[in-house]
Amino acid sequence: MMGSVRRFLPYLRPVRMQFAAGLVASVLGASMQWLAPWPLKLVFDSVMAQRPLPAVLAFLPASPQERLNIFALAMLGTALFLGLFSYAAARFIAQAGQRVVYEIRRDFFRHLEAQSLGFHQRRSTGDLLSRLGGDTQALQSVMVDAVPSLVSNSLTLAGMVAIMLFMDWRFTLVALSLWPVLYFTVRYFLRHIKEEQRHARHWEGEANTIAQETLTSLTVVQAFGREQHEADRFSHVTGRGLQANQRAATLQAAFTPIATALMTSATVLVVWLGVRAVLSGSLTPGDLIVFTAYLRGMYSPVRQLAKLANVVGRGQAAGERILEILDAREEIPERPDARPPTGIRGRVDIEGVSFTYADGPEILSNVTLHIPAGARVALVGATGSGKSTVPRAFRTRHLRRRSGLDRR
Repeated sequence: MMGSVRRFLPYLRPVRMQFAAGLVASVLGASMQWLAPWPLKLVFDSVMAQRPLPAVLAFLPASPQERLNIFALAMLGTALFLGLFSYAAARFIAQAGQRVVYEIRRDFFRHLEAQSLGFHQRRSTGDLLSRLGGDTQALQSVMVDAVPSLVSNSLTLAGMVAIMLFMDWRFTLVALSLWPVLYFTVRYFLRHIKEEQRHARHWEGEANTIAQETLTSLTVVQAFGREQHEADRFSHVTGRGLQANQRAATLQAAFTPIATALMTSATVLVVWLGVRAVLSGSLTPGDLIVFTAYLRGMYSPVRQLAKLANVVGRGQAAGERILEILDAREEIPERPDARPPTGIRGRVDIEGVSFTYADGPEILSNVTLHIPAGARVALVGATGSGKSTVPRAFRTRHLRRRSGLDRR
């Protein structure tokens, strides 16, 4: 997967400023989440329990009511700035992601145009259209929906773990005790969801191929009464895609509660130990509330990422399918110094042309043809004699001359 991600990194260069602005907003939003539990701790300790304020807050009024008002305003302000920074981060990163997918789709289309006729004869048009449309759309869902959430939640998670370690490293180790199990659970489900999404994308491409072939030859299909046959083919292929999508949805449905159960188990253990510490006097109620708030805030990103597992898996499979086409080399590469033809007089001349499809018999052998401008020529012959291959051979001959592979 990391190799696929690195392949798309050059597309980030034109939008790096937008992406950087989104990262800054994400950091600021994460900092608001880091600060959010502290006013609540101060309410419990310095207002309700009448404990002394920390030295850095000694300037605040001594009245419990005035302190409560200040801490309530602090909580409201934190929530307001969190919303503003989250909006800015999601907007900048989503816009950058949309631009990246636009560039990928444009390059993908240009790459398809540059491929030879042999490439397009081996590939079904429906599958290529599925990759151009559906796969790039799945990639856009990752860039617009998953990436902003991943950036924001990762920053929030890292900061909260650091603060929890600073507060009490023993409780933090207890909270993280089930993370190895969670890590391998995430890997297992993501791998299988990605595999099912790859199958689903394949069958969607097959369905597009059948639909394209049937609709472009509808008169022939109707003339021979093959409507039911084509409908059955389409139903079979779309059914396979439905089964793959249902398996992915089942995995997603099982993944989220399993991850939640693991995180809840760690939370219960921390609360149990924390209450014992409060009763023994080694921990204040405010400290326990803050630690529990960070623990819940730390697990929230994991739950969010669990919900995005299906989107990420579909995006990974789509990215691999896009790269498979982008990695296809041109069979007839054009020379860097190639120039567009000039002085065209409208005459067609081919001399001694032979043509063979890949891994197939020779279709044309030493064909010479001169067609003056304005003439109409009909090619007559038996099926398979090479009538439709002649214009293809001329096209290939033209490409070879432009690429410098043929000087004749």
